Amino acid sequence: MSFTKLSKNVLGFIINELTLSQKIGTQFPYDWSNLLAMSEDFFVRNVFEKGLFRDMLQTVRYFGFERTDPVFQTLEDSLPKPTLRAYENIRIGMLNAKNRRTA
Repeated sequence: MSFTKLSKNVLGFIINELTLSQKIGTQFPYDWSNLLAMSEDFFVRNVFEKGLFRDMLQTVRYFGFERTDPVFQTLEDSLPKPTLRAYENIRIGMLNAKNRRTA
């Protein structure tokens, strides 16, 4: 197989594969520059550092608190207060929604 044909196949795969931002439905394309190699933890970290409420909500819905809490805890001291408040509000809202479903 020639290099040109191989590179076209790889490029076709990249173009046809949804990015994590697209799968989750975030407003900002956190993985635009690192389509193939970005770890999920790094993605979550980028979302928290950007601090957009809707993107944080979508990320928590996709991964769950079990996955996002450890990443959040590593950043907690460096995040602005509005981001900390937003994450807590997401936690409260999701807990309330869960309690309503089970009641």
